[in-house]
Amino acid sequence: MIIRIALIITALLLLLSPSLVAAETGITVIASDVEIDFPSRAVFTLEAESSADIADVRLYYQVNKMNYVEVVSEGWADFTPANKVTARWVWDMRQASLPPGAEVTYWWVIEDADVKNLQTSPEIMHFDDDRFPGGA
Repeated sequence: MIIRIALIITALLLLLSPSLVAAETGITVIASDVEIDFPSRAVFTLEAESSADIADVRLYYQVNKMNYVEVVSEGWADFTPANKVTARWVWDMRQASLPPGAEVTYWWVIEDADVKNLQTSPEIMHFDDDRFPGGA
């Protein structure tokens, strides 16, 4: 019985936590997207707003492959600080390529001038080759 109650409380906290984080920080994500231009690049975009100027936007990502250690990479998005921003980070595959079909987990971390932070939920991007029917 106690385990059942603990599970219900945990589920409720998980359901309520994203809205509480957004309410506490004052930062709201309007849209998040990734556009793949195989094989040359992946373009990540984020639209966000806050009660204070947004001062920092970073994309964190992890290529899902067998590793001995967990590796998280960071991309510094291009944007102009303001209350409402459109941030963009381009992963140039000519510098560091991914194989067709690679799976990448990514999330954004946004900080405003009041030093309030918001981390988005992780999303998954597949670097698929859609140039040919049946491509990976």
